[in-house]
Amino acid sequence: MTRNQQEHDAEIVEQFTKQAIPFTELPGHLDSIQMLIEMSKVAGDDLVLDVACGPGLVACEFAKVAQNVTGIDLTEKMIEQAKNRQKELRDCLKTKLLILK
Repeated sequence: MTRNQQEHDAEIVEQFTKQAIPFTELPGHLDSIQMLIEMSKVAGDDLVLDVACGPGLVACEFAKVAQNVTGIDLTEKMIEQAKNRQKELRDCLKTKLLILK
């Protein structure tokens, strides 16, 4: 990886780190996510992979209906927010949810 690519990647991670908490507080996300779940027709025995899961908004909602959900993200702060969300929703999640960096 070239120095320019490394600098670019570091800048991307820095920007997403700054947005980790504000992103979780944006209104309207859950309505859109419910529409996504309905359109995808995910069922109880499905497996879901959420790439660039951010704070886990989509992964946690899919975890209410799918058998296994895995969320991955490059940004540590986003993963931290996703794990916090997972803890908050533990009682309403019907599935195994794995959040990874």
